[in-house]
Amino acid sequence: VDEMSNGVLVYGLEAFGEDGAAHPGMAGFLQTQEALQVPLGVLVRWKRVRCFGEEAFIVENPSLFARLCKGRRTVLCFNGQPRLAAIFLLKLLEREKIHVRYGGDLDPEGLQIAQNLKQLYDGPFSFWHMDLEDYRSSHPRAISERRLKILERIREPELLATAEAIRKKKKAGYQENIPAFWNRPEK
Repeated sequence: VDEMSNGVLVYGLEAFGEDGAAHPGMAGFLQTQEALQVPLGVLVRWKRVRCFGEEAFIVENPSLFARLCKGRRTVLCFNGQPRLAAIFLLKLLEREKIHVRYGGDLDPEGLQIAQNLKQLYDGPFSFWHMDLEDYRSSHPRAISERRLKILERIREPELLATAEAIRKKKKAGYQENIPAFWNRPEK
């Protein structure tokens, strides 16, 4: 495991070490309202985290992450398939009972990631802009039959309508194309 390149994009997150003291670097980024890439080697030394409003918004796409980084909210980006750093951070969020709102791509892989994260996270969790209305507004594009087979593994009730629409249209949507993220991302 590469402890430096395996990381998570973070905005608006407070972190605390074993001694209970706030991590000074994270405190500085929180104060200046700046985002940063936190490597696994740093994350593993954290014992607690705190989020604005007791909730964290997690997205798959880095450009969307950058758009959402403003104001008093906690935003994280897992950049596709969650790596060990993302899973470690999820466990810290879980320990604090942080409400996770996850928004991913509306393609077979994105639905699979969303389903897996919900199953992995033992705390308050909701899907964010992953419903049928968001799919329709995402300007879906054609995908291969091979990718459509992934949809057979989607069992999460909240994702079934979107999965069925993808299967029927043979098209996938991507979160950076969903107008709701750009118009009113806080919803």
